[in-house]
Amino acid sequence: MNERIITAFKNNKKINYYDCLFDNRIEGPKNTGSSYNLTKNELEEKIKNADWQEVVHPDVMPGCTAFKANIPGLLGIMPIQELPEEADLYTIDTKHTGFIGIGCTGVQKMPVGYSYLILGMEGDLEVVFTFHPGEPVRPSEVETAEIPAGKKITKEEALAMGFSLCKYLSPEEAAKYN
Repeated sequence: MNERIITAFKNNKKINYYDCLFDNRIEGPKNTGSSYNLTKNELEEKIKNADWQEVVHPDVMPGCTAFKANIPGLLGIMPIQELPEEADLYTIDTKHTGFIGIGCTGVQKMPVGYSYLILGMEGDLEVVFTFHPGEPVRPSEVETAEIPAGKKITKEEALAMGFSLCKYLSPEEAAKYN
């Protein structure tokens, strides 16, 4: 595996953001968004032994580095425009970043054959910000101070806020907002 990525994972352990990276991507009742239908150990093995190739992607934030590998998974995002009008949408901040995204129920995850891994700086340490099946998505710039997480909204409201994508929410996660 790429030495840079190995070091970044070690740095994630230093900032206590290692287990969370993997736990967030395992298919199950607590998962939001894209995932893998693997155990945590299987996923760690796949991610760490992948042939990651550095790539440029327009939705990766400046200062970050993207890598791509042939690791299949389940894409858990979809265009809001494609949702039925009666879809339940929620403002979410599942990773506690201070920025909201849109979550919805009833999204069918689609299989994809590749994954991305994104590195960035946390203080003076390069860490793994995320990895996931499918294409990177530009992070939200809507702060929870402007619009709080946990608010139920309509499709029209989400579009008016400038969102174009929503993340899969399991029924268990969506129940937290009802």
